[in-house]
Amino acid sequence: MRGMIYRSVAVFRRLTACRQGGAAIEMGIVLPVLTLMIVGAIYTGCLLYATNMLVYAVESAARCGAVNANTCPTAAKTQQFAAALAMGLSGATFTANSGATCGEQVSATYTFTFLLPFQAKNLSIPINISACFPNQI
Repeated sequence: MRGMIYRSVAVFRRLTACRQGGAAIEMGIVLPVLTLMIVGAIYTGCLLYATNMLVYAVESAARCGAVNANTCPTAAKTQQFAAALAMGLSGATFTANSGATCGEQVSATYTFTFLLPFQAKNLSIPINISACFPNQI
C-alpha cells in the first residue's frame, strides 16, 4: 500500500514539473471567450448597420413626402421610396402618414435576429424608427 502511495506521489510530481501542455491549456481557456467576443462584435456592427439604414430611409422618405411632390405624391409612394432606400433590409415594414400633426411622418419596424448555432431560441431585437418632417408644399 505504501509503495502505491509513493508511486502516485512520484507520478504527480512528474506531471506538475512538466510544462509541455501549458500553451494548449491556455488556448483552450482563451479561445472560446475570444471567439464569442469576435462574433459579438460582428453582430453588434450588423445591428448598428441595420439601425442606421432604417434611420436614413425613414428620414429621407419623410423629407421626400414633405418636400418633393413629384417623387412622393402619396403615402404609398413614400413607403415605396423608404423601402427602396433600405435596400439591405428586406423584412422591414414602412408606414407613412401625411396628415400627422408634425407634417409627413414615416415609421419603420424591423426585427433583427441573431443567428447563432447550438442555440435553442434565436435572440430577436425589434427596431422601431420614426421620423417626421414639416410639410413644405
